[in-house]
Amino acid sequence: MKGKIIYRLAFLFVVAACHNKRNHVENGIDSTDSAVNINVSDTTVDIESEKIIHLNMKYYDFDEIDDLVSFFDSVLAEHPIPIWLPEEDTTVESLKSCVAKIEAYRKGKRQYFPDSIVSGCLRSIAFNAAIVNNHGPEYTDMVVGEWFMMCAAYYSPDITCLVETQTPGHCAGFFNYGTSYNGQPWWAYVFLKRGKGYEVRCLGDNVAVRSIFQLEDKQRRKYYLCSNNDSKLQFSQWLFWVKDTNDILKVAECHKAPMDDGEGEEFYFDKKRLIWKYAKWDEAKRQLNAIDEKPVMTLHIDGEKSSFD
Repeated sequence: MKGKIIYRLAFLFVVAACHNKRNHVENGIDSTDSAVNINVSDTTVDIESEKIIHLNMKYYDFDEIDDLVSFFDSVLAEHPIPIWLPEEDTTVESLKSCVAKIEAYRKGKRQYFPDSIVSGCLRSIAFNAAIVNNHGPEYTDMVVGEWFMMCAAYYSPDITCLVETQTPGHCAGFFNYGTSYNGQPWWAYVFLKRGKGYEVRCLGDNVAVRSIFQLEDKQRRKYYLCSNNDSKLQFSQWLFWVKDTNDILKVAECHKAPMDDGEGEEFYFDKKRLIWKYAKWDEAKRQLNAIDEKPVMTLHIDGEKSSFD
């Protein structure tokens, strides 16, 4: 019902390995239709030595919420933001102030979206999550940060303030949550243009995205490839197919680096040929050079039949 929000405790406990590894996500296809009502009740539990508490992220209709300030107060009451030095930190106060500005913007009481404030607030929350996860208790609560990302993305006219890198048309971009603490893989999120604002999806724990490519097949269908080619250890690929504005599918992913006889520690993605090659960094020229032209992996783009070979 419009204006009525059901917020129930919904914990998604995700096992987190040490930060030089990553959790492998099962290959599969996901689909999201138009914005859904905010009724969070799904729970998945997977517990080992360490727990990451995630929200069940979807393309939620934030217009259902009468008052964003009250909504975030209720979320904060159940899911305090992980803070490393609470006596010295102003993250919670900054978040409340930022949410109030988003509320004013969406109600027409503020002319401009508070992009720089949103950016600073998001990075402060992410910094604390990473340092607490690295040095703190056996669990890290990501719920408030993920609600904030989804809300800001829903109302933001552009994702520049929310992402590190984006496609030329500003229709997709990525954010590595926790890199404001250090550059290691922590959590990665992709932002996708929707009918209103953007949708945010979590790509996983202990992963990072280093580049994003907008691709097109022979039928002129659009794809987004989120990619990390920095090393064999961090190698990860996620492919999304834009079926239409209300249907964006994750059609393929790969988290196992090609193992060949090559000597390269990094990989070069040839966007035109849709292949990966072994590569080495040339410090003198400050560029990544392919060792040879032999492909070590190929991307086949064909809608839901897309695959990595």
